[in-house]
Amino acid sequence: MSKVILRQTQIVPSSKEGLEKINNLEAVLKKETQLDITTWHTLHGGIYTRTVFIPKGAVAVGTIIEVPTTVTIHGKAKFSQGDSVFIVDGFKVVPGSKDRKQAVVAFEDTYVAMSFTTKQTTIEGAEKEMTSSYEQLMSRNIDAINYITITGE
Repeated sequence: MSKVILRQTQIVPSSKEGLEKINNLEAVLKKETQLDITTWHTLHGGIYTRTVFIPKGAVAVGTIIEVPTTVTIHGKAKFSQGDSVFIVDGFKVVPGSKDRKQAVVAFEDTYVAMSFTTKQTTIEGAEKEMTSSYEQLMSRNIDAINYITITGE
């Protein structure tokens, strides 16, 4: 029988105070030159996976995620929700609760993939299901680099 470890990092819903801190950081960052973030989208078997690359030294703020997801991280980065922080150094799979917003500081090149179940058949539909602020996603920027795989399965 395998050993069961009960203590697990989980990205919980953002508190009102934490959300305010992240929104303040986002307002400051919007005054700076924005990064060109590449996004890989995969829609397969009723699962939408969205992967972004955050280069070393970059600070990124996400949108409010309104669905529960599984977050897969590879790299070295600090993740903050304003009132809670965790650091990943290597590879980690983390449950992500709905109603959260976070900032990431990449100490090394870092990939973050987020997956959730969906009945959507388009990337646009999946993004709209994921967040009501979908227009603000970097993948919606006219100059965005998006790699899309939709299998239809």
